Amino acid sequence: MSQIKIKKFEKDNSVYFKCTFYNILGTKTDPDSPAYAVYDSSGAEIVSGTPEKSATGIYYFYHAFSTEGK
Repeated sequence: MSQIKIKKFEKDNSVYFKCTFYNILGTKTDPDSPAYAVYDSSGAEIVSGTPEKSATGIYYFYHAFSTEGK
């Protein structure tokens, strides 16, 4: 699992997260069970779930943070 760190966000603004999955040949492919988790700066999980599928291999979700931060 890879992690991406966002540098800064504002309270109550939705952040759009998108991920594209590829197989070893470089073709977009659907993972068996995609999932996401968002953590705060202390490492505590604040939200998790299953992303929405928009096309083969492309998944997304939105999250609005309740506090401003990094």
